[in-house]
Amino acid sequence: MKPTEKPAVLSVHDRLPQIEMRVMVVTEGFRCLGYRDAAGAWVTPSRPFALKDSIPCSVYVNMKTLLFLHALGLAVLQTAHGQQRPPPPVQWQRTIGGMENDILWRIEETRGDGFLLQGPSFSGVGKDRALPNLGGPFPVVPDLWSVTLDAQGRILSQSVSDFAPFLPTADGGVIGRYLNATNKMSPSLGGNDIWLVRLDASGQRVWDRTYGGTGDDRLVVILPARDGGFLVAGTSTSEPGGNKTSPAFGEPDYWVLRLDESGNLRWDKSFGGSQADWLHTVQQTRDGGWILGGISTSFTDGNKTSPQYSLFGTFDAWLVKLDAGGNKLWENSYGGTDADWLQGLLELDEGGFILVGWTFSLPSGNKTSEDTGGWVIRVDDRGQKMWEETFNAAGVTFGFTYLSGIQKTFDDGFIIGGQTQFADGLGGFTTDLYALRLDHAGNKLWDLLYRTGGRDSLAGVQQTRDGGFIIGGSTPTPPVDRPSNDFLVIKLAPEDDDQDGVPNRVDQCPETAPGAIVDASGCSIQQHCPCAGPWRNHADVRCVKETAARFEAAGLISRSENSRLINAAAQSDCGK
Repeated sequence: MKPTEKPAVLSVHDRLPQIEMRVMVVTEGFRCLGYRDAAGAWVTPSRPFALKDSIPCSVYVNMKTLLFLHALGLAVLQTAHGQQRPPPPVQWQRTIGGMENDILWRIEETRGDGFLLQGPSFSGVGKDRALPNLGGPFPVVPDLWSVTLDAQGRILSQSVSDFAPFLPTADGGVIGRYLNATNKMSPSLGGNDIWLVRLDASGQRVWDRTYGGTGDDRLVVILPARDGGFLVAGTSTSEPGGNKTSPAFGEPDYWVLRLDESGNLRWDKSFGGSQADWLHTVQQTRDGGWILGGISTSFTDGNKTSPQYSLFGTFDAWLVKLDAGGNKLWENSYGGTDADWLQGLLELDEGGFILVGWTFSLPSGNKTSEDTGGWVIRVDDRGQKMWEETFNAAGVTFGFTYLSGIQKTFDDGFIIGGQTQFADGLGGFTTDLYALRLDHAGNKLWDLLYRTGGRDSLAGVQQTRDGGFIIGGSTPTPPVDRPSNDFLVIKLAPEDDDQDGVPNRVDQCPETAPGAIVDASGCSIQQHCPCAGPWRNHADVRCVKETAARFEAAGLISRSENSRLINAAAQSDCGK
């Protein structure tokens, strides 16, 4: 195998606490031939390290090697199970709702650095809601309530509609469905159908289509296809009939439909065994195909070929890869003897996927991580597991964490959203929103548990353009004798690891010494003018003069401080 340079974590085990070094390691098969230190210098050890895994390189070395690494001056840090960053502070939080039940479905950042919130609402005028419900004072079905916030979380505008948008189209329109079935124009095909309506940019109906057979067919997601048209994915219990042509294997199956721009069915495919297989998440992959993720109770029957690890009818995580035509390329199941759940996934630039969900299994089946709780799995581009880890909220003893969605961050890491559940001591439970921040290798950087004491539900977590994060969900509100929720929104400040006041995303000097004065780039004068820089000859202080002048003009230092810096540079022995 040709040696390749890959990010790695070197794990040292010799009657020592587990530690790590963030370096670059070159691998050939299962050997580490060398690595780059924090300064980028190439280091070749006296002999190649033996590897447990190829990516990341989990290296086991003895005390002699550890002392060798210390002699190189490399910084040695605790692993993700030890020292971590604190989470960014909460900049603001808002609960937004009417007098009845309002559930947040969707949260996203707008172009103006504000936020759009959307979800079904049974409320009329009252509290934060300024508009009457389209269904009258006692609506049978909700309307869709949209609220726009500014960057500080203040309400800018709100609107209501009887149409729930699922996917914007290239012509400025949208595909979705009406919340009230009395608007339906296409025929019903079975017990429960997938109903989609396309509107143009002016809100006029372009087409109205129903998909399904005689059983229950339910929508999970609709996605645009890169070669035109759409992919519709969900679950189905229907035998062939109606406009469903693929077979039924169990109760239910994964069901995938390919539509053209006019909503005409090109093909449909079912995947599953004789038991229940529930689809939760779908993405189009870089090769033009599709990746399907969910859970399965089926053994190797139907068209499912991967083993079932769980016992007593509980779930395994199940991943299925399709080509562009919907043909299965491979599949894999993941889990132990208890219930294991796949809820979200993300394709990675270097190939393969990150899967998130939760696990109730102890090590068994093909599950190797020790704990139960939130579950993160890294697999290659054939679905083979590379590593896995379980996570629970920091400082929580009797809680269980569920992870449900993942997004990439600016630094090539990940932000994952979820919920943590606790027993309330009264025979019930409370559920709080949870955010987990990982680096690209899967090490925990920080986590945040937002405690309200209610049964909160997550709508989404994403990184914002300023480098911070927005968390959205729903939280119960009084009275407790009937379902009633408000939108809940939490804005976290941008990450600033060296705490110099300049967010990580724009900080060009991310390791500034505590207390140093920095400019808008996050760099101090010393960092702008290092000893190896333009003033290597100690008599040449041009860099210090120019940089100190900029700092003074910006009001960061005084005239006297400017003079002292120049004098210190002139007297420095740098370069001698």
